[in-house]
Parts: sequence; structure tokens; C-alpha cells
Amino acid sequence: ELETLFLGAGEHEAIALAVSGGADSLALMVLTALWKKNVFAAPRVVVYSVDHGLRKEAAQEAAMVVSLARTLGFAASALVWEGEKPATGVQAAARKARYGLMAEAMAKEGATLLLTGHHREDQGETVLMRLAHGSGLGGLGGMGVRARVENIEIFRPLLNLSGNVLAKIVSSAGLEPVVDPSNTEEKYERVRWRRALPALSLLGLDSSTLARFSQRMGRADSALRQMAQSSFGALVARDGFGGLFLQKESLLALPDEIALRVLSMMIHLASGNRGGGELAQLEAMVEALGSQRFQGQTISGCVVHCAHGQILVFREVGRIRPEETVVQAAQKIVWDQRFIVQNRGQEDLWVTPATTITRAQVKALPGAPFTQPMALIGGAPLVRGPGKEIMGLGTHSFAPQVRVTHRDDLPLI
Repeated sequence: ELETLFLGAGEHEAIALAVSGGADSLALMVLTALWKKNVFAAPRVVVYSVDHGLRKEAAQEAAMVVSLARTLGFAASALVWEGEKPATGVQAAARKARYGLMAEAMAKEGATLLLTGHHREDQGETVLMRLAHGSGLGGLGGMGVRARVENIEIFRPLLNLSGNVLAKIVSSAGLEPVVDPSNTEEKYERVRWRRALPALSLLGLDSSTLARFSQRMGRADSALRQMAQSSFGALVARDGFGGLFLQKESLLALPDEIALRVLSMMIHLASGNRGGGELAQLEAMVEALGSQRFQGQTISGCVVHCAHGQILVFREVGRIRPEETVVQAAQKIVWDQRFIVQNRGQEDLWVTPATTITRAQVKALPGAPFTQPMALIGGAPLVRGPGKEIMGLGTHSFAPQVRVTHRDDLPLI
């Protein structure tokens, strides 16, 4: 059972555990120790406990976790969230700070996987919250056993276990978990859903049912994502300026759910991985695209434009940092999260958004005519040489020392 529970974690040289001192994370630490001992698992384990500085007891609790982790044979550190705390959105800010601190510590320790103590009731609460917020299938799939959060690879081995089982594991180990009073404060939405679960369970909507529902939604989401990616590959083209093109007729011929996802993928890629648009916005946009009156709209830092039977999606120029970037000899940079600009020469190059270039200048460039709207071209990188001569525009290079490519590591969400 332990080998199944931690399946895949043993492939890493070093793993980290996020342990607050609550029953769930203490159970994670106890089970990890048993796994290491009984399955002879190889990874080095380091435990992190974060003191958010929000309660006076937090430092003592983190110290307790560190002491206990060391008795189990694990390296351990208490991480402190320093600085001024926000007046609102404290939980979200604390979560971001927590993962940021652990990401930094993991990089120093060489740990490549973070294990958390999320369990089945946490999953049920997450699904209910997302359902109330109008999430699509992706959101209703809940938390995945594997995920990437704040640039950390996350593993949730306890996600299919109930909190009661974890509490019994901690009790059997003779440990006393920390009780965080914020877990009972109804000003937090998750706490309100937690308190609603017992009443919902009487109606058959318990954590097991919600977990099963999330698995089914996740399965459906995965299938639809694959279909949407296939449609994207067959129907969407990208030009050298970062614009994405699709025949309007082709998009509207797709099933609604696939059309929404293809449009979202276009926005996601055109924005440089900054977002694919909110579901409600996408639904309204796809509906509007069926009208002859639709001409354009901005969403997630992109412009969605419709002309001559084509849908164009491109980066909104006003969202791009206007300053000049120097690319030194033999150096390459990532520009606006969308392009890789490489200097293969011996002199510095300068890169700015192409907002200063005119249509007449564009027409005079080698490889012209370029007929895209100037608003689209203006969002591409303009590369100039020492004499301010144009040496590159988008992925079009006019000198051998300049090479500009699209980033090829942006995932299709």
C-alpha cells in the first residue's frame, strides 16, 4: 500500500514535504517515514514548515515540526514569511508566499518534488467552491494528484484518503497535531463549505461522492483537451509576428466546448502564457463571433479581431513593456515571454516593440508584402543594430547575426 501511495516519488533524488503541524501534514510525514523504512525508498527527504507570522504560536509550531522531522531522520527547516502582510486576501497571499519560500529552499536543497497533505475532504471542498464560482470541466476536476503550482512540481499522495483516517494515523503515532484557529473562521470561504459538508452528506453529497465526481470531470476534461489540441493543430496558423489565425467558419463549425477551448488556446499562446481568458468571457465571445457585427474585443492582454472571414488573435500592444532591451554579443533573451531573440554577432543589438515602425517601412522590408494589421505587427519584437538599422522584425531576420524564434515550450492549456 505504501509503495502504491508514493508511486513515482521514488524516482527523485530528493523530495520535500510541506508540513504545517496539522493532522494531515503530520500523517504525510509519518507515512513518508514508513515508506522510506519499509519500501527502502531512495529519495533524500527534507521537511519545510512555514511560519507566516500571522499568529504568535506559529514560530513554536514550526520549531516543533522541525524537531519531529529530525527525529524521523529527515532534514528540516522552518521558513519565515517576513515583511508586511496584506490587509485583505491574506490566505491567497500566504499561499503564494508559502510556495515561493519552499521553491527557493528546494532549489538550494536540490529537491525536485513537493509532497502535500491534501486529502479527500479538501478535494470535496475545492469542487464545491469551484462549482459555486461557475468553473468549467477543468475546474470541476478538482486538485490533481500531480500538478504544477508556482513553478513547483506537486504530488498529493493522500488525496484519496479521508481526513479521519489521517487523524487516526497521527493518533496511533502518539502525536498531537497543531490546531490552527483560522481553520474554523467562517470569514474564509473554504471554512464555510467545510461546515456545510456534513449537511450535504445527509443528502448523499459526501466527500467520496464529490471525489468520484471530480475524477469523472477530470477524465472528461482530459478527453476534450486532447480533441481541442487536435483541432487547434489542424485549423490554427501562426505568423512571424506572433498572431494566430483561424477561419471563422471553421471555429463556428466545431462543437461549442471544443470551439471555446481552441479560442482559449489561441489567446493563451498569443499572450505568452499569461492566460486563456475566463470561461464566461469566452462563452460570450464565441456567441458574439456568430454575429456579423463582431469586429474585435480584448481579453487576457490580447486582441481578438475578426475580418475577411478570419479570426485573428494577437498581443495587445499596450500591455508590452516599451523599453529597449540590449542583447549582447553571443547572448539570447526571452522577449515578452513569446519570442527568443538571439544575437549571433559581435556587436550589441537593441530590441523594442515594433510600435514605431510605419507601414511604408514594413513594405520596404525583404520578404514583403506583409499584410497583417499594424496593431498586430506592432506587438512583435523589432531588432535594430548599432546604427539603428532594422535587422529583424518578429521572426523575420534581415541580417545573419539575428535569429528570432517563437518560444516552443509554451503548453497548449
